[in-house]
Amino acid sequence: MSSSPLLVGTTIRAPGAPRTAPEAAWGLLGAAGLTFTVVALTDLLLPLLPLRLGDGRWEFDAVTAVLEGMPLLLVGLVLGYASAYARERIGRLRLWSVFALMLAAILTVVFTAYLLRVPSVLATADSSAVRLEFAKGMIKTACQGIAYPIVFCWLGIRGWIQAGQT
Repeated sequence: MSSSPLLVGTTIRAPGAPRTAPEAAWGLLGAAGLTFTVVALTDLLLPLLPLRLGDGRWEFDAVTAVLEGMPLLLVGLVLGYASAYARERIGRLRLWSVFALMLAAILTVVFTAYLLRVPSVLATADSSAVRLEFAKGMIKTACQGIAYPIVFCWLGIRGWIQAGQT
């Protein structure tokens, strides 16, 4: 009664054989994640041109616009990350993790610059109605400026650790 051992959870397929449905689905989600990420980065970077560093109002508006565009980038990153994680693609998981950590660092620097511009922008408001609108926008931007770096940092660290354990 000697038989070869059964490997639970392992799928062995011959070269050229069709992929399993979950493998194909995760591959599709990974491609969607890459597409969303590229489109989101384009949407985020093109409105920043031409750069007008030193112009407080432009910097203030640019940070607000970048944070407004983060949801699509986050979805793309999570889809790519999840695909690499589920398919145990260590190199891709590390790549998505490094990308997430870079985004966390960039957003932290950008948000800090934003916070430094708040007093000068508020000083330009000529009425209480304009100050109220600025305040609403600043509250929303502050929530995004805190939440997104935390999420990207968590994803990056988690993915890097997972890649090391696989």
